[in-house]
Amino acid sequence: MFALKTSARVLRAIILALALLPMPTRGQDIQQALSSVVLVVARECASAQGAKAGSGFVWRDQTTVVTAFHVVTNCQSLSVRTSAGSVPAQLDRVLVDADLAMLRLASPLPAAPLNAAPSSPIAGDEVVVLGFPLNVPTPDSRFLRIVHATPNARRLRSLLPADAAGEIERAGIPSLDIEILRIDGNILPGHSGGPIVNRVGQVVGIGSGGLQSGAVGVGWAVSSRYLNGLPSGLAGRDAPAIAATRFGFRAPAPDQRFPQVTCGDLSVYRSHTATLAQLVASNDDPAGLNYLAQFAGYAPDELQQLRFTVYVEPGSGLSLVVPENTILFPDPQGCSASFVPNGGIFLRVMVGRAPNNQTAYQRFSPGFQPRHLQWVPYTPFSYTAPRTRPDGTEVYRHAGVSAPMGLGESFRTVIHRRETFGAIEVNNYALNPTLEFQCRNLGPAMMQVPNCTSYFQFKRFWAAMVLGAHLTTMPPI
Repeated sequence: MFALKTSARVLRAIILALALLPMPTRGQDIQQALSSVVLVVARECASAQGAKAGSGFVWRDQTTVVTAFHVVTNCQSLSVRTSAGSVPAQLDRVLVDADLAMLRLASPLPAAPLNAAPSSPIAGDEVVVLGFPLNVPTPDSRFLRIVHATPNARRLRSLLPADAAGEIERAGIPSLDIEILRIDGNILPGHSGGPIVNRVGQVVGIGSGGLQSGAVGVGWAVSSRYLNGLPSGLAGRDAPAIAATRFGFRAPAPDQRFPQVTCGDLSVYRSHTATLAQLVASNDDPAGLNYLAQFAGYAPDELQQLRFTVYVEPGSGLSLVVPENTILFPDPQGCSASFVPNGGIFLRVMVGRAPNNQTAYQRFSPGFQPRHLQWVPYTPFSYTAPRTRPDGTEVYRHAGVSAPMGLGESFRTVIHRRETFGAIEVNNYALNPTLEFQCRNLGPAMMQVPNCTSYFQFKRFWAAMVLGAHLTTMPPI
């Protein structure tokens, strides 16, 4: 009995001593993993790919780095960069089907190799993507959430539309049947090859690619279970030449920067341009868009080819859509832009944090609507309350007209998910209903009258502004 009591006391003492030991926090684990992430630079690349950049991580030993194969394929000069400098590298092994490459470094890095997680994440798990998105100068971490729920949803094929699947199949990389991680969050250009880690810094996936679906991006990562096969993969000297596709999330040469601007609490970057026909794929209110398009003043074919610039908030994937070549400038309320010689069209953007759509709307409410006009809701283009999508995203759209009628118009979209919101408002108080009435009475002859021609060009530009505000959205999850 005495021996049992003594053993119990000893056991309690050991447990107490262990409890008093300093334990690493999740932040410490992620920070330690971040120190093992490198920028991979590929130069002297074949075809028109030019120099490329992506992310990578130290694995197995200090002279081995893993990255995405599409970052380094068809390139003669490879190197990795850390805060300590640049180290030459050679392509050692590849797994083409999994879009993975193993690099051998000319000298060891002062970083601890990362380890693969013993099990795959499940739906709802929080993970972190590490890397160099958008050519940032230091490694970046972003929280994501796993959303796949069934075995079939874990295959790349299940994520892709038919045209994207066909292009990837023709390119030969990656296999459409690889196991992937589907995530709620935004993998960005430059994340290719970067590790996706769990809360203790173990690798659960490797950033691979994404596709543009309308205004929003959808990304994927390759499961870390493929890492075990990489050392016995195809020798680097025998790696096939792979045609570039539009789905790899590599970035341009690291000396190039993505234009970014702070619009409130958060920043957005200028992502890409697209036509209206391409952007409708991500529109969450097709009936409303069609209704707006009827009043745009464009022929149907011309309308489909209208071009827009898309600004993206990296954390949420929020996509703000504006007419092509629109430049946003920061101001005390977010970002703004003005158009036409007399500044009669204004655009305002705010991207920030809010607990719900109502708070977001209240933060954004002070607009550019001129005080000398009274504004009333225009019911055909307005929601009576925010609409909630199946993924929990709340969208509120509101149109206003001035009193007296015809002197001003306004349109805004406020979109919110979890704690992030984006809001865009376009206002026009350079309308001239008298001139418009006179011009329309001229019939086809109005196109010979300079004042009429310039006024209707102005009206068409205004229509493009409204369509862009309506197309502003967040990627579905």
